[in-house]
Amino acid sequence: MAKFNSAKSATDLKMLDWQDSVIDKDLTAPPGGESAGDRYLVGGSATGAWAGHDNDIAQFNGSTWIFTTPNEGFACWVEDENKIYTYNGSAWVVISATPGQHDIDDPVAHAGVTGATENNLVAFDSNGLPKDSGSNPTDFATPSELDPKLDKVIISKLKILGNNDDGEEDYDASWYPNGFGSNQISVGNDNTGSCDAGLRFLRAFIPNNAKVTSAILRVKAAVNSTKRPTLKIRGILEASPDA
Repeated sequence: MAKFNSAKSATDLKMLDWQDSVIDKDLTAPPGGESAGDRYLVGGSATGAWAGHDNDIAQFNGSTWIFTTPNEGFACWVEDENKIYTYNGSAWVVISATPGQHDIDDPVAHAGVTGATENNLVAFDSNGLPKDSGSNPTDFATPSELDPKLDKVIISKLKILGNNDDGEEDYDASWYPNGFGSNQISVGNDNTGSCDAGLRFLRAFIPNNAKVTSAILRVKAAVNSTKRPTLKIRGILEASPDA
């Protein structure tokens, strides 16, 4: 079985000069009863209205036939065969007849599953993990055997709590958020003297079958024009698979 280079084949197909589909490619004379817009590839040794137009594309305009002489690289879909043909400079040839257009060298060997067959290469369970192909399964990792870190860190916005919301402190409710840009929140007061605030994570988007392993507050301080520190607090939740 010929090897298949998908990238090269895709490039080759794009380089073809695609034409509108045709009904048939084997007729050597007009079929009769044709309608305006009907298209055919003219067969060899054509006769009648098609005489002298072997391999041309013939299109009926409602009263006469219009012919297009193909250039090398012309390609079109032949409807009665459900195949793509391309013109190689001397004849129309079916693309699937060229080596490797649809064939993969030994797909079973590439499946990576012991006991796989052409009709049963690999299957996946509800968690998206590969499972037994039906015969001599390989030893697949279970969620508990996987790296405990997820591929991405989940960042959640923070919320400033109101009075007593944190269950521990009372503080001046005049603390206010200055925005949630880039998952950050800035806090400050109105010179009332209160200098504490409570923070909590808003709804975090934790994947199914995962659990939070850490919750981190990162504080960045800067001094504003009034010489008072401005604290920018960023909340980060980290999750891992829940074994």
